Amino acid sequence: MEIDKIEISGSEEVYAPSEDSYLAAELIAEYLEEHRERKALRVLDMGTGSGILGIFASTFSNVEETVLADISKSALLLAGRNIESNREKISSRITLMRSDLFDSFDAESKFDLIIFNAPYLPHEKNRDKLERSWNGGGGGVEVLEKFLGHAVNFIRSEGELLLVYSSFSDAESLMRCAQALGLQEKSRRTAHIFFEDIMAVRLGKVYKA
Repeated sequence: MEIDKIEISGSEEVYAPSEDSYLAAELIAEYLEEHRERKALRVLDMGTGSGILGIFASTFSNVEETVLADISKSALLLAGRNIESNREKISSRITLMRSDLFDSFDAESKFDLIIFNAPYLPHEKNRDKLERSWNGGGGGVEVLEKFLGHAVNFIRSEGELLLVYSSFSDAESLMRCAQALGLQEKSRRTAHIFFEDIMAVRLGKVYKA
């Protein structure tokens, strides 16, 4: 798969980039272009998989550091190979980190943009490692809501979270969770694929006057 001339290799053990990756990439570019006057931005690609979105973010000149995190060793090995194959296009410092969501992160670590192309399809149990990459638990938002509860503490004042979910997901529950955490939708992209809509959204903090 290719996004803006980034070449990504795949693996049987790692979720392959798809249309949801293209949607997320559009919002990554939108956020970074909106903040092009700000320098030294920090980006986190949580659940990086192949690394495609974190590598894409790292090509922007106003990004100083990009962290690619995943619980899967196989994913991090693949992401590392993809970093090397795109090294000439990368303009920021780029780091790989093994973590189950934010378990390995220092509480003081803050980011301007946190990307999470998460497991978002409703299902109850994981039968294998690859299924874990798309299984979002009950309502398809269990993993997303858990992520939001932690991620809101890791974004800077003008920082945002970027999520991907499906029309099969319990979107109402997800948005209620976001609102309860003081987050509001900033932007959205939608793609219709067969019998499903895929949504990518940017969420930012609400500040009262």
